[in-house]
Amino acid sequence: MAHFKQNYRSPTGLILLLCLFFIHSSQTNFLTPTELIEDLDQFQQELEERFAYLKVHDVDYKSTIQAIREQAENGMSLEEFGLELRKVIGLFIDCHAGISGIGYPEGYLPFQIEPVGERYVAFSPDRTEFVDPLYPFITKIDTQSIDDWCKSLEVIVPKGSPQHIKYRTLRIIEFIQYARLVTGQAQSNSVIVELESEDGKMNISLPLIVADQAPPIEPWPYSQSRVLKENIGYLRIKGWNEDAFNEAAIWMPRFPAARGLIVDIRGNRGGTRNVLRDLYPYFVEDSDTPHVAGASKYRLYSEFKSDHLYSRKIFPLNWEGWTFAERLAITEFMQTFEPEWKVPDQEFSVWHFWVLSKRSKPDAYYFNKPIVFLMDDKCFSASDVILSSVRGMPNITLIGTPSRGGSGAYVATTLKNSGLNLRLSSMASFQNTGILFDSRGVEPDIFIASEPEFFLKNGADKALELAVQTILDRSEMGGKAGKIRRDTQ
Repeated sequence: MAHFKQNYRSPTGLILLLCLFFIHSSQTNFLTPTELIEDLDQFQQELEERFAYLKVHDVDYKSTIQAIREQAENGMSLEEFGLELRKVIGLFIDCHAGISGIGYPEGYLPFQIEPVGERYVAFSPDRTEFVDPLYPFITKIDTQSIDDWCKSLEVIVPKGSPQHIKYRTLRIIEFIQYARLVTGQAQSNSVIVELESEDGKMNISLPLIVADQAPPIEPWPYSQSRVLKENIGYLRIKGWNEDAFNEAAIWMPRFPAARGLIVDIRGNRGGTRNVLRDLYPYFVEDSDTPHVAGASKYRLYSEFKSDHLYSRKIFPLNWEGWTFAERLAITEFMQTFEPEWKVPDQEFSVWHFWVLSKRSKPDAYYFNKPIVFLMDDKCFSASDVILSSVRGMPNITLIGTPSRGGSGAYVATTLKNSGLNLRLSSMASFQNTGILFDSRGVEPDIFIASEPEFFLKNGADKALELAVQTILDRSEMGGKAGKIRRDTQ
């Protein structure tokens, strides 16, 4: 039975490195009680003065911080302190919030894990093969089920959507030595994994050596923009950055004669929402009214200026740059808009609005044919905003799995003694339906779970196949076929 190859240092060398890591940490990263209390004071002040999601739920963060104060009486290592602060952040829904600047013990899983429905598939980091071809699913690591691992690690993950929590905890598991540290388990230079056959009737136990390199985080699939053989435009956006602006500028002019368009944003973890201002004009006619795609308020704080959200093209009703039609659309929108959380008016700015219209790119042709956005549980931040913005448009269908959910305009600061970096969202952000982005995400119109083979190079891509078929079906029906909701298993 062939198993994938591993690259690792000698077990003795890895153990020595781990020992040196902890010895070095204890000698150079120890914080005195005074240093800890000062940083805790700063941490709590940051929460209470500028954190947008502090009061979304009745979180008893003060008791948790007080417990850390009591632990601080004997001093604490930087790693211990960072972990305790992460537990505080984990009480809230802010999926952009976090603590960084903590060293990690070296040691990673020699494979990657992805959810497939209610199960998990394990494959090599280069995506050439499963850990074992006859047993593609992983059920346990070190005798503990994957679900139990995820549950025990939730304590340091913000209380976002279920898919966000699953994504974050699986990534932590891949940093296996850190996952062991968080859960109080012994460090080891090996892991024992239990693998299961596709029919679930057979399993094997397999010892593997811990890897010395972190798993890659590149967006999957590795596909490129092109015209598919069915004469369907395929626009691949892996991140909402300068490359995305360029991708849209290069490829959208090539698609006017296509039968349909697929915008594949799977694996896209965010960036700038403003790329949509270059894409949206292709989706609407000149006569279409402006679309109010979201509403937000930022936390009032001495360092936040009145234009705090302007870089995101989010503006208040009294902004001088609105057209008459845009201001009218906002006024009508607010007559029915009901946010699920009543934001404390005295602590937040007035409402700001994310509005899309043809005028951001008036020369864009109107693509009046079926459009599919491919999405998955990696889509986050700007991807959430963009998916929510186009969801419900007459000729657009979202296909895949729910996005992670997150939109908060985070601001970072450094705790003065520990040097830890604290990120907190400054903006409460709502979809135009009134629901929050954080803890919700965006639902697809057509749900389709990934097959195990999708995560391997040259593996079948059932979601892409479904997108193509959806476009072909709807082009025969005249393009604007109305929304269809169904689950595809």
